[in-house]
Order: sequence, then C-alpha cells, then structure tokens
Amino acid sequence: MRSAIRLVPLGLALSLAGCSSIGVPHWMWPFGSSEAPASTNATAGQLAPSAPPPTTPAPVLPPGDEAILSFQERADVFYKRLAQRRFNTLATYNDPTLRGYFENQDAYSDYYARLAQELTDAHFEKNRPLVAEMQEFSMEAPGRARVRYRLEGKSGLPLRFWSTSIEREDVWEQTNGRWWILPGKL
Repeated sequence: MRSAIRLVPLGLALSLAGCSSIGVPHWMWPFGSSEAPASTNATAGQLAPSAPPPTTPAPVLPPGDEAILSFQERADVFYKRLAQRRFNTLATYNDPTLRGYFENQDAYSDYYARLAQELTDAHFEKNRPLVAEMQEFSMEAPGRARVRYRLEGKSGLPLRFWSTSIEREDVWEQTNGRWWILPGKL
C-alpha cells in the first residue's frame, strides 16, 4: 500500500509531462541534468526544439527571512572552520572545504594570503586562531552582504601570556544562487 502511495505523484507527473503546457519538474528528472526533458509533442518522430539556455544571470531578489538565515548559516560554518587551523601549512591551504567558499582559485589564493599575513603580523602563535566568531553581518544590497568577524588566539611573542586578535570584514556576493566570498585587494 505504501509503495502505491509513493507512485501516485510520479504517475501524475509523468501523465502531465505529455501536456504541452506542463512539464516534469526539474527535480524529478533522473538523468543528472538540470534541464527537463524535451517535449514529446513533436510530429513525425522529431523532438521539439528546446529553449536556449538563458545568457544573462537570473535577477537577484531582495532576501527574505529564509534567505538571510541560509546565508548566516553558510557564513557561520565558514568562519568556524577557520578556528584551530594553522594558516602557514599546505594542509590548510589545500582544504577543499575552504576553497568551496570562493568562486575561483585566484580569489581563494588572494584571500588566504592576506589572512595568513594578518595572522603573522598580529603574532598569532603558530599562525593558528583558536576562536573564530562572526560578530555581525549586514545585507548591503540584494545579492551582496558584508560580514565582520574576529579571530582570537595565543600570542606568539615571548613573555606575552595574553591573547592576540584581529577583526576582519569580508564581502560576500551571490552569483547563480550561491554565496561567494570576494577577496579584498592585496
């Protein structure tokens, strides 16, 4: 009985797929492509031409509560990932999770170099922040946010038993539905 209930939405979607005005939702298309299948209403066995992919990116809408919360969650995960990591090692530099927050390799390299230099200048012991916390973020415009955060760690200078810290500000931009960090100028 349960399997029959699960098949009802699939059967409904497949029957509606034959209609010219209704297509199969993209999430139900099983072949890994983000495009839905071409229409099957073609004559003489030919497929109807599909619409060309859009050449301009979709407009960015003003964020709603859900979009703001998803951005905050993504940013918070990134900044927490910076804690307890040494930034003068290849292991941290080659971390694919950290790279996943940047649109391309050059942006990641610029960001990483600047962060590692600031940690060195602030005399972080072993270039390792112990605590990373997001202090505030603001949505400047649709698809653009600014995040202020703080990194804190032990001082690497001799006879300095207190901690050291830096505060930074990052700009995030939404492209194709995903938030990316824009590195500052070196």
